[in-house]
Amino acid sequence: MNFVAFGLILICCHVWANENNNNFLVRGTYQQNTSLKDYLENKVKPIMQNGDNTLGIPVLDPFVTDKLFGFLSNVNVTGLSAFEINDADFNLLNLVFNLDLNWPSIIARANYFINRNNNTEINGKGGTDVAVKDFKFTILVNFKVESGKIQINEIKKMFIGLGAFDFHVTGLYKDDKKNVDLSKMISDTVFKLINTNQVIAKTVMNIITMIFNKSVAISN
Repeated sequence: MNFVAFGLILICCHVWANENNNNFLVRGTYQQNTSLKDYLENKVKPIMQNGDNTLGIPVLDPFVTDKLFGFLSNVNVTGLSAFEINDADFNLLNLVFNLDLNWPSIIARANYFINRNNNTEINGKGGTDVAVKDFKFTILVNFKVESGKIQINEIKKMFIGLGAFDFHVTGLYKDDKKNVDLSKMISDTVFKLINTNQVIAKTVMNIITMIFNKSVAISN
């Protein structure tokens, strides 16, 4: 789920910054053309639902692909564009970006196939279903201006949390009870990992900073 927030941040920040960045280059001052909240509602959501050929962004909701990660097939993810905006603001005076989003529900389904390695207890193929409830994402970013370009100076804080994570796998084991037990173990582990281990968030923070600053530099 971290990659949901990560991808949205990159789409949002990169395109929104490009739309407004010319003010630095032309006048040496900044003037916000579009509020961030309006941009998320009226630009980012439609891009996720319909794609954008100019930006090279495919349809992301529903996200559908025949193959993924080498062992998943018939992947279908819905709800990525149905985020609720609790807060979205860019302070022009201090160049501070604040974002607080919530996804009520994200549903993912796929088939899988893995090598059984001669394990007679394993079928090695079946289906998976994932239901994520109340996925929360908040971030506070300090920007700076270098050579007329917007750059991330520091990500002050970032939080990723889940209300619930429900994972189900079928067909992996020949014994259905083992499939049920494994599903529960994965559900509990992922829920605890995301809600308590903010080391993951710190890693995402570093990646966001690197890719955003690099992409803005290239686009200009």
